Amino acid sequence: MIIVRTSDFRVAELDLSQTKFVSKETFDKRVKRLKPVKGDILYSREGGIFGIACPVPDVEICMGQRMMLLRADKNIYLTVE
Repeated sequence: MIIVRTSDFRVAELDLSQTKFVSKETFDKRVKRLKPVKGDILYSREGGIFGIACPVPDVEICMGQRMMLLRADKNIYLTVE
């Protein structure tokens, strides 16, 4: 099972070329409260890449440390001007 680390963050994308894995037991513990799904936003909350955000791709992952997950309500609309 794939674990995402802040070192996998790039601006606006997740780089899974150096993928790390965890056991199913560890994966299940890390997704117990909230499982990342496609369209969620991962945000690095500390360390050398503090403040970088990237979307979750269409792949099953769990989060490592030093990150947050943001999930917008379906009624939120984004506009670009």
